[in-house]
Amino acid sequence: MKQGFHRIQADQYHDDPCVVPSLSSSIAQILLRESPRKAWFNHPKLNPDYREQHDGKFDIGTAAHAVLLEDDQSKIVIVQADDWRSKAAKQARGDAYAEGKTPLLERHHAAVMQMVEVAKEFIVSSEIADYWNDSESELAGIALEDGVWLRCLFDRITANRRVIFDYKTSEDSSPDGFSRQITRMAYFIQESFYRRIARDNGITGPRFVFLAQSVEPPHECSLHGCDPALQEIADAQVERAIRLWRQCVKANDWPSYGGRIHWAMPTSYMIAEHERRLQEAA
Repeated sequence: MKQGFHRIQADQYHDDPCVVPSLSSSIAQILLRESPRKAWFNHPKLNPDYREQHDGKFDIGTAAHAVLLEDDQSKIVIVQADDWRSKAAKQARGDAYAEGKTPLLERHHAAVMQMVEVAKEFIVSSEIADYWNDSESELAGIALEDGVWLRCLFDRITANRRVIFDYKTSEDSSPDGFSRQITRMAYFIQESFYRRIARDNGITGPRFVFLAQSVEPPHECSLHGCDPALQEIADAQVERAIRLWRQCVKANDWPSYGGRIHWAMPTSYMIAEHERRLQEAA
């Protein structure tokens, strides 16, 4: 697949459509947070034994994505059960995953539909309304940088490719709560990575907005961006991830944590607390 913006199926994207193993935002985060070895293990084109893992706690968010962004319920399988404990429910869940679909209990499906309605109402009255309406969903972005292929899947992006949206479901969509989640979950790395791919494809000054929504009623929404200071930090980390990926791919060497002793250090808070107690004792 060539550099540019492409309409492809989600499963084709996640299998990595590039001619050689490409770097995605999620793999970049593993490189930075864990190790090249873990990145290799989680890459569909590098690990011959790679198997996609399903975590049921994300199913509501996955289903909400499909309905809000694509208006598509064909990817959802509604299971008539109170919970997942019965053999029949477990079988239905496994069958849905095997077909590339998202299984939901009936009550969870109702919650997803309510979430989508709340999100639509929020968007209409928000400052992103016009941009959102002039956008398309689930578009892949491919870029080539000095022999390294980069890829991302935009949740939603405007027709002129200048504004990128990413929809996040969360237990806490409050302005303060989700802003902390952006740094805690390294969403700022994703923000930088997606902007970079847009720039690599000739887009000047792309902007990125998170649409956060609570999975808990009343399913409130909020909008978020990264300020320039956080973007500067993120851009430097993405640059480091790309450099490390290039080295590993070229050498076909995917190191782990090494054999040296790693010494635990006290946090600044622990040092301050220790000094405070020493002063009190004196």
